[in-house]
Amino acid sequence: MKKSIYLAIALFLTTYTNLTTAQSGLQQMNLPVTFEDVTVDYGVIGFGGAEVSTLAIDPTDITNAVVKVVKSATAATWAGTTITAPEELGFASVIPLTAANTKMTLRVWSPNAGIQVRLKIEEHADPTHSCETGTTVTTASGWQTLVFDFSNESPGTAALNLNYNFDLASVFFNYGIEGSQVGEKSYYFDDLMLYGSAGLLEWNEIEASVFPNPTTGNTEIKCTSEIEKIEVYSAFGELVFQEKVNAMHTSIDLNSLTSGIYVVKVFSCKHVNSCKIAKK
Repeated sequence: MKKSIYLAIALFLTTYTNLTTAQSGLQQMNLPVTFEDVTVDYGVIGFGGAEVSTLAIDPTDITNAVVKVVKSATAATWAGTTITAPEELGFASVIPLTAANTKMTLRVWSPNAGIQVRLKIEEHADPTHSCETGTTVTTASGWQTLVFDFSNESPGTAALNLNYNFDLASVFFNYGIEGSQVGEKSYYFDDLMLYGSAGLLEWNEIEASVFPNPTTGNTEIKCTSEIEKIEVYSAFGELVFQEKVNAMHTSIDLNSLTSGIYVVKVFSCKHVNSCKIAKK
């Protein structure tokens, strides 16, 4: 059973990669970056010995899409991954940092605690307009949400200039350490967001649960607010199911769908929660 689910998600990620590189019409990436929406053009570019940076399956949750970064044994100290949509465009909007909020968050998974993770933001049209800051991983082989404060820039790098139009971000795992010192290591990251932003609060404020997952067809959805409608999308971004709802708890029938991975969107009080679900 578990093997078939892994194969289904692997097929989803392969198909989705083909979509982002070959199919036009996808939305430009923007914050929050969750790697969950099949209608968004997600993409990453590895460099300096982290060239193997790809969409992948969460090592702790087979229903969650993340980015896997393999820092090679020959990687440079500055090996990293640019979160791009694509790089020549950057995010759809400027990262809304302000004097009152200079922080961003990123969920990371590292095989080792004690490593430095650096986050860099810049203008895609002028890479000299940048700011870098770092923090330390304290959890080994588990997910941790790191907070990056750009008002506390890394030594030797430019101070935060709020007049710049930052619209691109790059992450560096085990920054400052050559791959030859530690050997090849794999890292994961997910959910790049503005710290304390309205988007982040909305993401957590209205909670929705979808179960069972995987499902054979009949699926229960519960929400902490009244559900207005539900939409289900295929791995190709095609709307395959929609239903209007006026309740906090409902059931949807997905028996007609073929086996595979789908994205369920729950609309409630101007909020949208989404998750992937495996159909057996």
